[in-house]
Amino acid sequence: MGDIKIILEVLRKKSQKDSIEKDVVGGIILKNNKSVLLLKRARYEFYGGFYDYPSGKVEEEEDWYDALAREIKEETGLKLLSITDHVGNFDYLSSKNKKTRQNNFLVNIEGNIDDLVLSEEHQSFIWHDLYSDNDQSVFFDKNMKKQLLNLKRYLTKNI
Repeated sequence: MGDIKIILEVLRKKSQKDSIEKDVVGGIILKNNKSVLLLKRARYEFYGGFYDYPSGKVEEEEDWYDALAREIKEETGLKLLSITDHVGNFDYLSSKNKKTRQNNFLVNIEGNIDDLVLSEEHQSFIWHDLYSDNDQSVFFDKNMKKQLLNLKRYLTKNI
């Protein structure tokens, strides 16, 4: 866990240096190292109808690890066991026009990953097969498409 704490601190400082106004953390939850959990945002939410990792804002004075644990619990009912690695990030403008960066982390979950319970912020979920091109009905924005490609490359190289 020591190495992850260092990585989190380096990323936090980089956000500050880059004048990021809002930090978001995302949890990459894998099933059998080939499918990734994606949550479909409710229509009334920012980016409504699109899929994303379980993710959310780091609150003022909140540790990034704690923020990720909280967001995974709030959005899926699952409990974060550990962060394995940082897999990537992307920048965007929030609904309030704030410069935002989402950092995504490969995580381990305590217990059965199939016992998830969605929050009201989401209307459904899928286990997206990273190695299949058959799922054309899934809506990804350009950032998520890039993140899924990065994840696939990361897994090919490291697992």
